[in-house]
Amino acid sequence: EKLAWNLRFRDMGESFELRAHPQQINTSGGVEHSNRGLMRVRFGMYRPNAADNDPQWQARGVYLKNSFELLAPSDQEGNMNLRTFYRDDNQVTEQWRYSPANRRTRKDHVNFLSPIGGYYEMLQEEQPPFFFQGYIHEYTWEFRGARVMLVPGFLKTTELNFGGKYNWYPQVPWELRHMLILECTPRNSHPFGKRVFFLDQQTYTPLMVLMYAPTGVFTRLSLTAHAHPQFHPGSNGVPLPLLVAAVWINYVKERATIFRVGDSMTYNIALPAQRFELMEILRKGK
Repeated sequence: EKLAWNLRFRDMGESFELRAHPQQINTSGGVEHSNRGLMRVRFGMYRPNAADNDPQWQARGVYLKNSFELLAPSDQEGNMNLRTFYRDDNQVTEQWRYSPANRRTRKDHVNFLSPIGGYYEMLQEEQPPFFFQGYIHEYTWEFRGARVMLVPGFLKTTELNFGGKYNWYPQVPWELRHMLILECTPRNSHPFGKRVFFLDQQTYTPLMVLMYAPTGVFTRLSLTAHAHPQFHPGSNGVPLPLLVAAVWINYVKERATIFRVGDSMTYNIALPAQRFELMEILRKGK
C-alpha cells in the first residue's frame, strides 16, 4: 500500500498541461477512433515545498484538479470535464461536464472502470500521464520485489516512432533500471483480475504495466515513453520525466490504443485556481 500511495502522490511538479492525441489502431494499421484534447492539471497540496500548497484547496482536502477539453473531431469539439481529486481515498471524485450541444453542465459520477471515450483501451482510472487514478482502497496491493530490469528507458528527444508488429510498439531505447514491482488485485468486479505495475525506483514513473483477465490469462500490455527532462523543452527546470507517448495493447481483441503527447507536456505553467472552477467551464462554453 505504501508503494501504491507513492505512485498516486509522486512528484509531478506544481502544475502541467499537455495536448493528447489518442488513436485506436487495428491489426491492419487502420485508425478506428481518434480525437485530440487539451489537459490541464493543478496540484493543491503535497507539493515538494509545503509552503507552495494552495491554502484554500488544502483546507478542503483537494489534492488536484484536472480539466480536459476536446479539440477535435468537430462533432466532439468543445466538450469539457472538470474533476476534483481529494486526498481522502474514501471521498468520491467530483466531476462536472459541459456539452456544447445543449450548452449545459451537469455533475455526475466518474466510472473509473469505463473506457476513456467509450471505446479506447484505456480505462478512466488509467488516464495518462498518471496511469492510476482509481481508489486505492478498492484493491489489494502486494509488493513483488525490487529488481534491476531491462525496461523502456528515458528518451533524449521528443521525437518518437512506433514500429514492430502492427506498428504498435514505441521505438524507445530500453535500458537497465532499478524497478519496484507492484501487484494490484481488485476487491470487487473489474475488467481485469490483476495488474502488475513496474515502477521506476527513482521517480515512481510506471514504465510498463501487465494486465490479466479474471481467469488469470495475460491479456494486455501497456508501455510508456518518457523523455529525460534535460532533453524536453517543457521541463522548465523540473528534474522529472515527461510523457511523450504510451500504448495499451490488447492481445485478445487484437487492437491497440496509442496515446501521443509529443513535446506538448509542460511543467509548472501559470494556472490560477480560478481556471479549475465551474465558472470557468461556463465562461468557455458560451
